[in-house]
Amino acid sequence: MLLVSAMLACLSAEGGTARPRVLRLARVNDPATLDPLFATSQIDLMLSLLQHQPLLDIHDGCLVATNLASGWSVSPDQRVLSFDLLPGVRFSNGREVTSEDYAFTLERSIIAPTMMVQYALQIRGAPEFASAWRRGLRPPPRPVGIRTPSPRSIVVELEKPDVTFKYWMAQAFGMALARESLGDPTEDSVGRAVGTGPYRMREWVRGAWIRFERNPHYLWPGARHFDRIDLMLGGDESTHMMMFERGELDLASLQATGCPEADFARLHQDPVRRSGWTNAPMYHAIMVNINTAMPPFTDIRVRQAVGHAFDRERFARLNGERVTPGHTGITPLMPGFHPEVEYLHFDPERSRALLREAGYPDGIRTPVRLWHTNIQLYRRWAAVFQEDLRRVGIAVELREVSQGVFDAATSRRGGAEMSIFAWTAGVPDASYFLLPFHSRFISEENSQNGAFYSNSTIDRWLDEAMVCPAEQPRLGLFRRVEQQLLSEGSLIVLGHQNLFALRQPWIRGPLLEPVWWFRLDHIWSER
Repeated sequence: MLLVSAMLACLSAEGGTARPRVLRLARVNDPATLDPLFATSQIDLMLSLLQHQPLLDIHDGCLVATNLASGWSVSPDQRVLSFDLLPGVRFSNGREVTSEDYAFTLERSIIAPTMMVQYALQIRGAPEFASAWRRGLRPPPRPVGIRTPSPRSIVVELEKPDVTFKYWMAQAFGMALARESLGDPTEDSVGRAVGTGPYRMREWVRGAWIRFERNPHYLWPGARHFDRIDLMLGGDESTHMMMFERGELDLASLQATGCPEADFARLHQDPVRRSGWTNAPMYHAIMVNINTAMPPFTDIRVRQAVGHAFDRERFARLNGERVTPGHTGITPLMPGFHPEVEYLHFDPERSRALLREAGYPDGIRTPVRLWHTNIQLYRRWAAVFQEDLRRVGIAVELREVSQGVFDAATSRRGGAEMSIFAWTAGVPDASYFLLPFHSRFISEENSQNGAFYSNSTIDRWLDEAMVCPAEQPRLGLFRRVEQQLLSEGSLIVLGHQNLFALRQPWIRGPLLEPVWWFRLDHIWSER
């Protein structure tokens, strides 16, 4: 507690007599990065919106609207997207933003080693651009699919139709970063990138705090609702909860659960706190991810045994309204949701029989590691899953790690044989959950195919779906993919998590959004 008090004292120090409007937040771990192109978790991505604003925005789950674009259009064949830029947009260093800055962001997305690169390579000429960069050509000729007809217009042309590319332009691909604030464009800028958002990072002391201050050049000054945002780093969720109840934090948690697992029932039923709660559905699947390239899960029968081991009804009872029961990768809010799809029902006897068929008559005695992050809710889920698997004869060792370690291990070949994924769709489309099972997304490090799954039939169905401009045939192909993965035990979904937030009575504004989780750039204080 002495460390927490010291942090608060440092964060509260401010010169002058006027009381600044400060949003006070806390989280257990440092962000892995604040670079929107390199961020992989929603809890990091929500912070990137403070410094970087996209051309488009996503509202109410799946509605696309202009943000820093004055207008936009997409061709009927879903291959060409055109954007006109709002006048007067400046970076936080004062320089005016032009279409060349958005072109640089798109070029960077092609060559940076991130999980987004496979989407960027859809731009016409992108593979040739990446090849030239690897050969040492600096700068390489611009991809023919990126054109800047004027300083205030940019056109993006894709090799093939893709109905989801507009969503990426509402995220990292549509966020201009000042080239002069970066070194090597292929490297993670972590937090130093200069952007166009309402705030800019003033200080990051790892393990202690991040302080954001107002961007003096932000296009809409009235939308900068706070003079400063102070994010305390470290401590644990229980400590943060005590600080919130003492009025020292404005949000109880930045996790999707809204507060620590141990306090949820008490606070959700507290009449004093009732008005501070808000909740919403989100594009989220609770998954046990299996690395299909690591023994014993190279055997489909072992994967199916795992799928039959989980008691979803018990899991639903334990979580209450925080989790909507479900077994599909395509979530209820998403086009293509099909609740009647077949899956591996809870059947312990069938699970044991499959293990015997796979050559494990006495079960799997060498413990299989189940990785999860150091969040109370995931810790409890891990214990439940461990018990389910123990009952059918699969020994499990729990590996609790920070988010950064988890991301690195689960995206590295041979890194994590089994893990708890709280998988939130970055775009409101079935492809976000299913396309990562395509074999082209496998890489030795930063693999977007965390299952390291490879199946030529699945690849073909996904390829056909991604270039299909007609909605129903496209969704039909995704449904076939989903059914195949579920029946194999290569995709195991335990439910769909709902989004909760607990705020102080003086915090106002539309806080929750299914894609982004917390819209910290949309709230204000009435105190």
